Amino acid sequence: MQSGWRSKINTTLSGATGYRVTKAPVTKAAAEPRRTATDAPVRVVVATTLDLEDFHERSDLGRSLASIPTALRPELTVYAGNRGATVRGLPGLYNEALESAAENELLVLVHDDVHLHDWYLAARAREAMARFDVAGIAGAVRSDPADPSWYFTFGPDLTRGPRQPAANLSGSVNHGPKDAPKVQVYGRAPAACALLDGVLLIVHAGRARAAGVRFDEQFRFHLYDLDFCRTARRQGLRLGTWPISITHGSRGAWDSEAFTDAAQVYLTKWAS
Repeated sequence: MQSGWRSKINTTLSGATGYRVTKAPVTKAAAEPRRTATDAPVRVVVATTLDLEDFHERSDLGRSLASIPTALRPELTVYAGNRGATVRGLPGLYNEALESAAENELLVLVHDDVHLHDWYLAARAREAMARFDVAGIAGAVRSDPADPSWYFTFGPDLTRGPRQPAANLSGSVNHGPKDAPKVQVYGRAPAACALLDGVLLIVHAGRARAAGVRFDEQFRFHLYDLDFCRTARRQGLRLGTWPISITHGSRGAWDSEAFTDAAQVYLTKWAS
């Protein structure tokens, strides 16, 4: 790790209940043309159960960010130590980052078990926001409100069925070892989409705020992403996939009680 970057982060820490956060400076920026993002600042936002030092030393995201050359590395906000009795759901943390962002700032909302293979992440985010308002690395070009997933179909009792038709999917991600990738290609990208996976989302902060789009804080760690996508599309924002190479260190927990509870809330909101 390059010590200068870590020193910059450590000197901007501020305490909070159950987590520690590095705050990027908030500046006022003039409104930009809607599809111009070539010079926009880019900030990675991540929540982790790890303490800050462990995040940098042990997490896939922290270690891969440290490998990005300083001149290419985006700003970083870490919500560290987000665990235990004071744990906060991702929507609340992401909304906090969204509210504090500069008008033209691009937020890369990403999980801590993601390894970034592309050191041009900031450039990719700017390219994506020249075409879309919200972008991701995988998603569905069409959606059924009765399915609480962009990838799988579900029965009425929330039993997981087969995956969505291949023609309905977009993007790619590696779920295998990061040093020997076996990339799963869902479909062509870039592509306009209805739903995006929350493992990595790029959001143009100013456009989202202008449209009144926020994350719904009744969700915590499941389906906040699909709910956000539906809200964004309803408010006229453009969504799509963008080719960014990542390895994701985990898969979904569709059989968990937490997912089932979130799915019931999601279906009540969108399918009823």
